[in-house]
Amino acid sequence: MILDKAVALPKYLKMIRNRELQKATIYITERCNSRCLTCNIWQKKNPKDMSVEMIKDIVSNNIFIVLQGGEPLLHPKIDEILTLLQGHDYQMFSNGILADKLYDYVIRYHIPQVALSCDGTGEFYKKARGVDNYKNVERLVKALSKITTVEVSYIVSPWNNREELLKVHELCKENGAHLHIDVYAEMKYFNTVTPRMEEIYKADDCEKYPSSKVLRTYSKWIKGDAEAFCHSVRFSCFITTDGGVYACGRKMTKFGDLNTQSLREIWKSENTLKVQNELRHCNYCWATCYRNIDVALNDVLPKFILERL
Repeated sequence: MILDKAVALPKYLKMIRNRELQKATIYITERCNSRCLTCNIWQKKNPKDMSVEMIKDIVSNNIFIVLQGGEPLLHPKIDEILTLLQGHDYQMFSNGILADKLYDYVIRYHIPQVALSCDGTGEFYKKARGVDNYKNVERLVKALSKITTVEVSYIVSPWNNREELLKVHELCKENGAHLHIDVYAEMKYFNTVTPRMEEIYKADDCEKYPSSKVLRTYSKWIKGDAEAFCHSVRFSCFITTDGGVYACGRKMTKFGDLNTQSLREIWKSENTLKVQNELRHCNYCWATCYRNIDVALNDVLPKFILERL
């Protein structure tokens, strides 16, 4: 573990210092065929789709891309988008409802990483996600793990429990899939405004470092007893279907707009630097996708060094 930290640390420090854009999470469509309790994007009237031209601009930056929605497979030009992405490093999130289409597309377009949403099994899945689709997810985990990298995204919420988490964890272990655990919280873009959970059931032993530490620290953070500098805003961004480029999905602080500037221009702009500096002490969320690196760096570097970075 110490060796892993020593290898990764110079890379992360360089990324933070140089403000090099490494990752963009892009919401290519607001169309969704799920009915989740943890997300209300499916309730949006007149759902939008990101233009292929915007996606071309993002891809030209040679960064890691996470395709999200809604359900990305529902984008009317998904074939054109996946053709554009061939040869690039990216991950596609899916709810797995269009199971046969997803499996076919993974083979056809050589999708390098797939993330499947799964917040429980059987009736727990049905309650949390509003549709009866667990069998499709189970089938996809088993089938896709043989041909690509698979991640299962599990959200700890009031609609599932530790027993369900252990079942999903076992499914991942049996098939060599990675389990990503997050905690249900407010996300403005998805219109989730339910108050954050005060306590979570024990989940940290189902994930490797640093996610486990993020989960262990959650109960402290929710009470105001935990803090970590937010480094993610210096090398990642969140892009909505209409071209808005934001610091993150939890706090909708805007870097710029792809309708008026390229992503490269936005990232190098004075406004982006200003926003990054304003958010360097942000402690608004404790999402694992943002706080993994923050917690890891806080473990190996003194606070005054991180402050100077």
